[in-house]
Amino acid sequence: MVRCEVGPDGRVRSLDVDPRMLRLPLQDICRDVVTAVNQALDARPGRPDTGPLLEGLRDLQEQSVAEMRSITRVFTAALHEAVEDRP
Repeated sequence: MVRCEVGPDGRVRSLDVDPRMLRLPLQDICRDVVTAVNQALDARPGRPDTGPLLEGLRDLQEQSVAEMRSITRVFTAALHEAVEDRP
């Protein structure tokens, strides 16, 4: 007696309620609306696989950390040299 359509983004596109439901207690109507919305959410197309993206981001993070360590070593060495060369 209740139909719901949900878009891929999870937003409700439409909600149809059979007018005969208006004779029912509000609690029953709400329960059926919630059920219809949840069924529509469960039936929507699958979400994209983000696994490869996350793996790429982890690799990028590891590379960034390695490069920052290298830069830090260079700065530290230059700082030590500057301190040692001071009169």
